[in-house]
Amino acid sequence: MERRMEQRAHRSSTLGKIVFPIFLAAAAYLVLLIYGHVNDLGAALKSFRLVYVVPVIALALANYGLRFARWHYYLRRCELNVPLRESVAVYFSGFAMSITPARVGELLKCVLLRDEAGVKMSVSVPVVVADRVSDGVAVCLLVAAGTVRYSVARGASLLAIGATVLIVAALGSSPWVAGAATRVFRRRFARGSEASTVVAQEAAGVFAVLLRGRPLLVGIALGVFAWFAECTALYVVLGGLGSTTVTLYAVTFVYALSTLGGALSLLPGGLGVTEFGMTALLVLFGVARNTAVAAVLIVRLCTLWFAAALGLVVYLLHRRRVARLRSAKNPPAGMREVHALED
Repeated sequence: MERRMEQRAHRSSTLGKIVFPIFLAAAAYLVLLIYGHVNDLGAALKSFRLVYVVPVIALALANYGLRFARWHYYLRRCELNVPLRESVAVYFSGFAMSITPARVGELLKCVLLRDEAGVKMSVSVPVVVADRVSDGVAVCLLVAAGTVRYSVARGASLLAIGATVLIVAALGSSPWVAGAATRVFRRRFARGSEASTVVAQEAAGVFAVLLRGRPLLVGIALGVFAWFAECTALYVVLGGLGSTTVTLYAVTFVYALSTLGGALSLLPGGLGVTEFGMTALLVLFGVARNTAVAAVLIVRLCTLWFAAALGLVVYLLHRRRVARLRSAKNPPAGMREVHALED
C-alpha cells in the first residue's frame, strides 16, 4: 500500500514537472502574441528567410559543442576516465531537462554517470555546479562587453569587466580562496557522521580543482565563446527578418542580459523572463514590435526548444543502447540454458 502511494506521488510529481513548464510556455507565448499583434506578427514570421535557419542552428550547435568540450575537460581534470561516446550521451541527455525549474534536471547527468560509469554523486554534482558557475561568469562578461561601445554605460561596463577579471584571477591563482571555499563547503554539508564528512570532503575537493587555476580560466573562456555564438544567432535571426539597424554589440547585450535574467529567475528554462526581457530590449533598441517578437520566438525555438528536443532524442537512443548492451551481457535464463547446451 505504501509503495503504491509512493509510486502515485512520484507520478504526480513528474506530471507536475512536465505540465508546469508547458503551461508557463503557453502563457508566455500567448502574451507575446498579443503584444506583437497576431496579424503583424504573422507577416513578420512569413518574411523570415528560411535559409537563415542553417547558420542559426549551426551557431546553437557551436554553443553546445563548446560547452560539451568544457564538460569533458572537467571530467578529465577530476581524473574521471569516462569514454568520449558515453560522455557525449550523458551531457546531451541533460538537455532533455533544460526546461526544469532552476535547471536542476541537469542533475540527470549525475545519475547517468553514477549508473553507467560508477561515478560518485559527490564528484559529479560539483562538476555540474562548476559548469553552471563558468556559464554565469561568462554571460556576465558578455553583458558588460555588450555595452562597452555605449558612452553612457562604458565606464560601468569596463568597471564590471575589470572587477570580474580580478575576481577570476584571485580564484584562479590563490590557494587560500580555494581552501576557504573547501572549508565552507565542509561545514555546510558535513552533518557530523563519518560518511557525510567523507562525501563533503570529496565534493569540496572537486570544487577546489575546478574553481581555480587553469580549469576555471579555460571553463570561463569556453563559456564566453559558447554564449557569444548564441548571441550571434539572434543577430542572424534579425538579419533574416530584414532588421539591420541593431549592431552585434547591442544584440550581445540584449541576449546575454535576457539569458542572465532568465537564469536568475529560477523558472524552467527562464521561460517568460527571457522572452519578455529580450523583446523589451530589442524594442528599446529600435526594432519594430512585431519583428522583435518574431525574432525572439525564432531564436528560442532554435536554441532552448531545439536543445530540449535534441536532448530527449539522445537520451532515448542512449537508454536503448544501454539496455541492449545489458541484455547482451545478461541474457534471459532460457537463452543461457540454450547456450549451455550448445557448448
